[in-house]
Amino acid sequence: MPSQTFLRNYPYCLTALYAALYCILLAGVFGFAHKPWTDEEHFYFTILEFIKQPDLTTLKHYEEMSTPLPFILYGIWGWLFHSDLATLRIFSLLIAFATIFSAFYLFKKTGLSTFASFMCVFILSLNPYFIGVSFFVYTDMLCELFMIWAFISLIQHKVWLSCIFLLLAILCRQYMVFFIPVIAVCIFVKEKCVLNVSLIKKLLPLLIPVLGLGILFLFWGGASPDNKLKSLYMFQTFTFHGDAFTAYMAASIVYTFPLLIFSLREIQPRQIYITIPIATLWYLFFPVQGSQVAIESMIHIDTIGLVHKTTHLLPPVVEDGLWYVLFVTACFVFVNAFEKAIKNYRSLTCLVCSSWLFFILTMCLSYLTWEKYLLPILPMLLVYGGLLSDKFYLKQFDRIGK
Repeated sequence: MPSQTFLRNYPYCLTALYAALYCILLAGVFGFAHKPWTDEEHFYFTILEFIKQPDLTTLKHYEEMSTPLPFILYGIWGWLFHSDLATLRIFSLLIAFATIFSAFYLFKKTGLSTFASFMCVFILSLNPYFIGVSFFVYTDMLCELFMIWAFISLIQHKVWLSCIFLLLAILCRQYMVFFIPVIAVCIFVKEKCVLNVSLIKKLLPLLIPVLGLGILFLFWGGASPDNKLKSLYMFQTFTFHGDAFTAYMAASIVYTFPLLIFSLREIQPRQIYITIPIATLWYLFFPVQGSQVAIESMIHIDTIGLVHKTTHLLPPVVEDGLWYVLFVTACFVFVNAFEKAIKNYRSLTCLVCSSWLFFILTMCLSYLTWEKYLLPILPMLLVYGGLLSDKFYLKQFDRIGK
């Protein structure tokens, strides 16, 4: 019995060891004395503001665009221990440890093999943005952790718990509202798409994130704190940006590579005839480009992140061709996943597909397009990629066996 328990738990032990070594390595490479990294500096000043003046005035007027939970939690950590940047970075590492372990738990609970689960953890944790927010004081990792817990709870049919974690995620980043319709879709298909009293009762947990965010918005008098930044950026919010759709679709392939590529083996000729013309026409009108607010800012950023910045070194025609191929590939993957979801609307693929769609549609309304913002949806995309990987390797083993 002890040996069976060990065999059952050894993947989790290895994951915990990997997460610990990962955090130790980050601390060793960057060093706690490292100077503030880009946005970390103003995040740090906001946290200090919450530590020095933890009241409703600070909550209403702090100089950030995102929701306040990370600043509050980092503030509590700083108040309990020390408010210097090095101490706050220790909290970041602890959150990163929990996130890596929780991601592996998610991958296993969705039925991925141990090999695929480890591969997904490696792809997620080696993401350059994941590395950065694992050590430096950013708001993203707490959002990532709460979203993973919301995913896990929904998969385990614990809707109330999923909605609680979703509210926590939304209180880290507003755009996590994309998961509200995802939960609604899951409940709807579970009730066999029939509108009745039972369905209405099961939709009640969604009031948790809706009312929670609604109360905060009423307090702010808008979708962000009442501050100077609001007048600079909010005019671009709630306007549809077609280039954001292109960018997030293409970046989904980049940051899950090579897992989603396995989907191309399942593409049917009729999907090719429909997808390529539509995707090509879309890309001609909405190519990948920097956000208007970033371009017009003082620092003039005309890219959407690390990969886009790298491809800017290429000749324009080559760069456009590369992003076009990535976008078309993403469209093929999505079309294939969507057809699977329609055929089996109670499947995990339906959850992934709806998450992907609602996430991108939500982000198209944001004033800023940035590759880093993919982080919260990456675990679910990796789940789908892991399933494709397992299916591919299972076929290979079957051929070898024959």
